[in-house]
Amino acid sequence: MASIHNAFIQRLYSWIPCWTRCWSCENAQWKANKIYSKLEEIEEELLENYHHRTDILDTVRKAMETLREENGGLTPADFLDKWHSDYHNGTESLYYTSEQRAAVDRVIKKWNDRSSRDHEFSFLDMYPRYYHSYEDMEYVEEEQALDAALATQGWLRKKRAECPKLDCSRISFRKIKIERMEEEVRDLQSLMAMEEYNIVREELEAELESETLLS
Repeated sequence: MASIHNAFIQRLYSWIPCWTRCWSCENAQWKANKIYSKLEEIEEELLENYHHRTDILDTVRKAMETLREENGGLTPADFLDKWHSDYHNGTESLYYTSEQRAAVDRVIKKWNDRSSRDHEFSFLDMYPRYYHSYEDMEYVEEEQALDAALATQGWLRKKRAECPKLDCSRISFRKIKIERMEEEVRDLQSLMAMEEYNIVREELEAELESETLLS
C-alpha cells in the first residue's frame, strides 16, 4: 500500500512542472493580449477622433506590426496560444527544437515580468483615453496624441536596434508554420488522390457491370 502511495506522490510531483509551465504561459498570454488589445483600442479611437492624422495612426499600426513580427507573424497572445496547444497535446517535441523551446520560455518570461513590461510599454499610458458616461466625456487634445506617437516612435527605434537578436527565433517560428502548411498540403494531395482513385474504380466497376449485362 505504501509503495502505491509513494508512486502516486512521485507522479503527482512529476506533473507540477507541467502545470507550472502551462499556468505561466496562460498568464503571459493574458498579459500579452492586454497590451495588444490596448493598441487596437487606441487605433480605433484615433480613427474616430483623429482620422486625418495618418502619421499618428501609422505609428500605432507599426507598433502592432512589430509585435507580430517578433512572433512569426502572429500576435503575441496567438503565438503563445499555439505553443500552449502543442504543449498540452504533447506535440511540442515534433514541431519545436530545443532552441525554439528556449525562445518560447524567453517570451513567456518577458510577458510575465511586470516591471519590465510596464517600463517597455509605458508609452501606452500617454495615448488619449475617453471616459464615456451619461454625464461627461473627457476629450484629449490632438497634441497629446502626437506626443504619445513620438514616444511610440522611440520604442520602435529601440526595437529596430534589437532586431538582429530577434531574427533567428522569428525565422525559425515561421519555418514551423511553413512545415505545417506543407504537411497539410500533403494530406490534401493524399485525399485528392484517394478521391480520384475511387472515381476511376467506380467507372471501371460500371463498365464491368455493363459488359456482364450485355453478355
